Amino acid sequence: MVEIETLEDESKKVKSSDDWTQLMGDDLVMKIVSRGRPSNSKDPAPVQPNDAVMVDFVGRLADNQTETDGPIIQEAKGWFVVIGEGDVLPALEMAIRFMDSGSTAVVWSNAKYAFSAGTR
Repeated sequence: MVEIETLEDESKKVKSSDDWTQLMGDDLVMKIVSRGRPSNSKDPAPVQPNDAVMVDFVGRLADNQTETDGPIIQEAKGWFVVIGEGDVLPALEMAIRFMDSGSTAVVWSNAKYAFSAGTR
């Protein structure tokens, strides 16, 4: 299992099951740790395929959603990601589409969405 979390210290908190949002059933879940700043429009447009975003993240191995100190498998700051291009793991790419700019989230996935051939 892989847990993808942002680099901010807030994401190290133990998570309760109440706060998790299912993105793909129990196979891929996300918890917003801190809200970002939505765009200036009243109804910000969700991230779409071919949109470019900048992300910071840490990918860790984790057996369950409450494990936060597993071995790091990937870490990046200021990574430019084009949605739909396979630049990051499918779990992270799907979660990005549900986040506002500046948000911090913890994403947990089983191997089905955590590993891919990816381009980088």
